[in-house]
Amino acid sequence: MSLRPDGFSWGPHRLVSAAGPFSSPSQLVGAFVGNDSSYALETYRQVVYRALTIRADSTYVGGCLDAGATAAARRSSAPAGYWHLSGWYLTLIDAQGHATRDFAYPVSSRAGQVTRFIFNGMAYARQ
Repeated sequence: MSLRPDGFSWGPHRLVSAAGPFSSPSQLVGAFVGNDSSYALETYRQVVYRALTIRADSTYVGGCLDAGATAAARRSSAPAGYWHLSGWYLTLIDAQGHATRDFAYPVSSRAGQVTRFIFNGMAYARQ
């Protein structure tokens, strides 16, 4: 494991290695899918993936891609709102004003564009 004073991330073989925060909020703009094998308590159905689209105008659309839901149901139930990145923290504020704030940091990039990042305990990959 290599250590740097500016952060951490997952390295080879799931070991912790050095990383840092996003260098710019624009690195988050795009469509991502996160792997989540947990169960949705409110529906008792297994959640397969989480979708998150972050837009340059500071809005986002997100939602669960449930194995049993139709595409129309997934789109209609997707939360939407505003996002803000400050240092290590990403905040998503939905239309009802509920905020989700947690650590967010890139774990891989290609040609200056973040291809994977971690937020709220989930790994997201650019689509």
